[in-house]
This record gives sequence, C-alpha cells and structure tokens, in this order.
Amino acid sequence: MGNQSGIYKIGSSNENDIVIDHFTVTLFHAEIFKDPENNVFYSDMQSKYGSFVNGKRILEPILLQVGDELTIGENQIVDWEYLILGKAPIRKMPIETNNNKNLIKDNLDIVLIYGLILLMLFFLSFLLG
Repeated sequence: MGNQSGIYKIGSSNENDIVIDHFTVTLFHAEIFKDPENNVFYSDMQSKYGSFVNGKRILEPILLQVGDELTIGENQIVDWEYLILGKAPIRKMPIETNNNKNLIKDNLDIVLIYGLILLMLFFLSFLLG
C-alpha cells in the first residue's frame, strides 16, 4: 500500500484491502482515499457499528490528520498512518471515558455485594456452629 494514491477498502470480507475479522466490522465497512498530495480521506460506508476518529463517530467523509486515531466497530484500531502513508503512527495515551468510569464503579459494586454476602455467610456459619 504505502505511497500509492487510490482507494483502500476496509471490512471483514477478504475482498477488502484491509481485512479486520471482528463481529462489529461489516463486510464493506469503510473506505480510505489517498490523493497524490498524500491527503487521506476516510468514509464510513453506513456501517452498523460505525467509525470513530479520536473517539467521535464519523457520519460524513473526513480528512484525516497525522496523529488521528481511527477506530472502527467496537474498538478495532486501524493503523492508517502505517498502512496508507507507510509511517509509524504517533501513539497516544488511552483517553478515560465516562463508560470506563461507570464500568469500574459497577464492578466495585458487584465486588462489595459479593463480599458482604460472603461475610454474612461466614457469620451465620459461625453462629449456627
């Protein structure tokens, strides 16, 4: 791929240029277009699970900038800079989202509930002897 201009198809079908085998990636999920000046445009092909650039859902074609994180479906990261431009992407620290905070809070609630149940069972077995 590297330095060529053209269209690169992304999806779970083997007919694509970039194949991602994941249940949230549709057969023909998206396209990347690179022009002769190395401008890279990304288009989601009305996929069910969507496409995201820097965490924001993409509904219309977008011009990608060096350093943009492209994610399709459910957390399937596409190293577009390497695949399309032939250079290693700039890695960013993961962004903490409210979803992550809620997931951690929910897990702590479950641990506390089970801990209390185990503690009650321990005391009941001690009292009943």
